[in-house]
Amino acid sequence: MKTLLITMLSLLSIAFSVHAEEGKEKKKKSQKADMTALIKKYDKDGDGKLSGKEKKAMTPEDKKAMKKAAKSKKKSGEKKPEGEKKKCEKKKEGEAKKEKTKKEKSKKDKKDKES
Repeated sequence: MKTLLITMLSLLSIAFSVHAEEGKEKKKKSQKADMTALIKKYDKDGDGKLSGKEKKAMTPEDKKAMKKAAKSKKKSGEKKPEGEKKKCEKKKEGEAKKEKTKKEKSKKDKKDKES
């Protein structure tokens, strides 16, 4: 009797977890579709990204929907769009250049002090 009860509970818990995962997938797809629709609606230059002017033209409701979809994208671990990747890469490159410049300057200062 105990074995049967444990088996039934195990099967129920598996069924609930599978159902929950399916619900998450559907939600992700609908939010991605919302994001795509909003970009199509406001992307006037057709580059697939929203510029500052295009974002300013958005209604408050659409801005909220965009933020909600973006949050879910970050939580799901979905990759950033190409434009976002490039911004991050440029920022990292800029920081690396600054760090390199600081190191070179400190080396130069040390040499000047030694002479």
